[in-house]
Amino acid sequence: MNRLWLLGCCFLLGCGESVSPILGCEPGSNLQPDCRFNNPEDMVPLPSASGLLVSQFGGMDGAEPGNLVLYRPPAGAIEVLFPTGTVPDDRSWGAADCPPPDVAAFSPHGIDLEQRRDGRWMLLVVNHGRRESVEFLELVETDGAASLRWRGCAAGPDQAFFNDVVARRDGGFWVTQMMPRDSQRLDMLRAALFGSEVGFVYGWDADSGFRELPGSRGPFPNGIEKSAKEDFLFINMYFGSEVRKLDLAQGRVVAAAKMPNPDNSSWSSSGELLVASHTDGLQDQLACQGLEAGSCGFTFAVMAVNPADMSSRVVYENSAGGPPMGGATIAVELSGQLYLGTHAGDRIGRISLP
Repeated sequence: MNRLWLLGCCFLLGCGESVSPILGCEPGSNLQPDCRFNNPEDMVPLPSASGLLVSQFGGMDGAEPGNLVLYRPPAGAIEVLFPTGTVPDDRSWGAADCPPPDVAAFSPHGIDLEQRRDGRWMLLVVNHGRRESVEFLELVETDGAASLRWRGCAAGPDQAFFNDVVARRDGGFWVTQMMPRDSQRLDMLRAALFGSEVGFVYGWDADSGFRELPGSRGPFPNGIEKSAKEDFLFINMYFGSEVRKLDLAQGRVVAAAKMPNPDNSSWSSSGELLVASHTDGLQDQLACQGLEAGSCGFTFAVMAVNPADMSSRVVYENSAGGPPMGGATIAVELSGQLYLGTHAGDRIGRISLP
């Protein structure tokens, strides 16, 4: 009972124990860190496989700005792609009534890259900066260079509080709604302690706008991915400790993979769903909020999920916590390497796959 009371206080009052951040940048445990980032919470590979687009997270409240950078390992070049100045008001994608973002406040979270049916590459970005929105950017790769151009947005409905997004080839998307914005601390407590279904998934298209997907309610929806045919969604229910497979035609969950606190997901070259799973206690995770230097060290695992039967296996695990990196939120495969990002830290980790 004491643990429940303490956890409740931490959620309601925003408290957390002190934490010793990881300040060194030495490799270890088959992981090589690159410590030149600012909360690289989500990542996607370029279509050319020559680098990674990285969302540098400012926080769920949008109080701190962030940006989108291009990271080109193994050389290690880092280039800011967005925002880089004023944004032309080109609303060719998204909602006609949604203006460009405030670039000084732009605060990205989850991202997804998809090739539209017309062949153009669309990057969708959850933005918390002075509005809750999904931003549409076009990725252009030419002669080894890459750029991002704003093409529109969709401003969320009342009480919108997004986390991650996955694009549709027709120009629409699905986005996770964690919980209502005006009751977030109470609803996080309800989800964490009692598994209350405080969130769901929105679908969006230009004709219908935002609408809740049947069968998508759950305790704090976090990362989201889709099947190749866009007939299933894989929704990470963070406080439900499972990845749910949602049949979009039937509007119901047809299978699930159990694991502690699943965060973001990506697809491997072998067709498995790679999921970053937070295996430490919530008090340890809360202690990482407000980290000012270094990286958080709480324990995590990278799980591979078979999308057919939702069986899972461990790909990598930091079971002891600490150096060289903790608190991974995403695992992305690129050129035989696995790259790990985090919401609380200065580094991206690289693991050599067998």
